[in-house]
Amino acid sequence: MVCDLGGHAPLKSLNILPQHIPAFDETTRSHIRKLFWLCYCFDKDASLRTGRPPLLSYEYCDVGDPSELRDQKSWYKQPRNIYLAVIKERANRLLCSPRAFQQTEGELLAHVRQLDDELEEWRLSIEPPYRPRLSIPPDSSLSVPSAMRAEDRTHIINLQLDYLFTMIHIHTMVRKCGDLEQNLPDDLHSAVESSADLSLEAGRSIFRFFDTIIGFWQQESMWIVSHYAPMAAMPLFVNMLIHPLGPPADNDLQILGSIGEISRKIPTDKLSAEEIQHIQEIGDFIMELIRLCHGAAWKVKKGERPHDLDLLDS
Repeated sequence: MVCDLGGHAPLKSLNILPQHIPAFDETTRSHIRKLFWLCYCFDKDASLRTGRPPLLSYEYCDVGDPSELRDQKSWYKQPRNIYLAVIKERANRLLCSPRAFQQTEGELLAHVRQLDDELEEWRLSIEPPYRPRLSIPPDSSLSVPSAMRAEDRTHIINLQLDYLFTMIHIHTMVRKCGDLEQNLPDDLHSAVESSADLSLEAGRSIFRFFDTIIGFWQQESMWIVSHYAPMAAMPLFVNMLIHPLGPPADNDLQILGSIGEISRKIPTDKLSAEEIQHIQEIGDFIMELIRLCHGAAWKVKKGERPHDLDLLDS
């Protein structure tokens, strides 16, 4: 619909749009363009989460200059999200499309490095007070200055989560390389391990960040936790299936197990029964991942190959 209204083209090129586009005044066209950018950002997240192709792709939409919004005070911060959405679209196309699954390990890793460079360039473009951290260390939380306006604190939290979200999606894809990394040359194996470590730390950081989110958003944090917890859990889960024994696996099991304490910290007095049930389902899902990891560790101790690894191979 937003494309039917001409929102997929910048204001300066609206005079060359097809004739079926309605003739709006400049203020209305500017509003429609803003609606397009919102749709474009949400479309990228939906695509990455579901594996479905994006509805708004760069081939048919002009997304080359979100700086057009910089001069508009109420939208000053929005270009940051748009630039990141462009990176998400490239990640989807280069790593998740059917064509991407035909790449060699070297080609896949080259794209991962390229996207990681673009993501870091985006992170460094954010002003220091808002710039996302590379990770949230253990026994630490992101400091959100209480003197800031609620809107600015919300912006810091959203940027941090969005950065970690994108990091996971870019670097988790290296698990496609080789037979669970066993048949790779040494140089590629090292690159895969390094990339996997980045996705793991991003997942751990999201769990460590939940205390800050709950403290700031209270009841509304339920949606943030339910939105990010399953995604943050997956790189930890996959890694524990591949390496089920040792201190890193034990530590990650504790991180996943913290979902119960996290859920209990969310105020429920203003939540509906359906919302309470939803957060319980998220906790049950992660506890099921923990059960499977314990099963994988037990099989390895008995000298068996965990059946779950056969599923990962396929």
